[in-house]
Amino acid sequence: MVPRGLKSIKNKINTHHLLACVGLAYRRDQIDKNHVGEPHQLDLWYITKTPVGTEELNKVIETIVKSLNPSLKWRLIETGHPYTQNGVQCDVWWNDQWIEILECGIAGTNILEKNLGAGYYGLALGPGLDRLLMVAKNITDIRLLRTEDKRIQTQMLDLDKYKPVSAMPPVKRDISIIVNENDDAETIGDMVRLALPNSEMIEEVSILSETHYKDLPQSARDRMHVEPNQKNLLIRIILRSLERTLTSEECNEYRNIIYNAVHQGKVKEIC
Repeated sequence: MVPRGLKSIKNKINTHHLLACVGLAYRRDQIDKNHVGEPHQLDLWYITKTPVGTEELNKVIETIVKSLNPSLKWRLIETGHPYTQNGVQCDVWWNDQWIEILECGIAGTNILEKNLGAGYYGLALGPGLDRLLMVAKNITDIRLLRTEDKRIQTQMLDLDKYKPVSAMPPVKRDISIIVNENDDAETIGDMVRLALPNSEMIEEVSILSETHYKDLPQSARDRMHVEPNQKNLLIRIILRSLERTLTSEECNEYRNIIYNAVHQGKVKEIC
């Protein structure tokens, strides 16, 4: 969207211009209360004919953070993007943890020159709209932004603080699986979403322990038929519906579906 957008404003820029591109981003990601496979993304490109740098970028970041909550603590972590220079990630301290709300940097001169020509400067920012709304309204579970529960939906029409509705009890299931050496929480999250069309019941999938082939006793290798390019993971599945109490039978069914989707071993043994 951005290159086409830049070309569309090429002859309209006087001293400065703001390009905004918004939509759903589809990506592999882990499963927990702060992540979703289809986040709402906003790309902001501030274009000017006057050089801009880190000082201007930090002022924009501070403005965004303070608009969420003037007392929020925030930090910047250096990161790399193919479309920026001096790229950084902005985290805020919220709900007793650091949570990322945007990535940004000085707009890459190669992109500006290719789509606008010489003599242009800019800032490129990518705020995650889901995270911004969660912080602004104090919503601690990203699934609440997509629920069909009318008690929750009606609270999404403004920026007032979210008032929790009655919470359903969580159900935990632990399983031991064999996966490929390079599989991680994001890979497993993607597998789970593909296997479960109603994955909104899955609150979190976390890795409790990780044991590589070389660290497994020979008896365990033989019993689980682990290959040298594989590892053993103990993962915890937390299931919770936002609208109703889940039965033990359906939780076991979800566990079995997840196990069959992510387990790469030759032997199937749910524990």
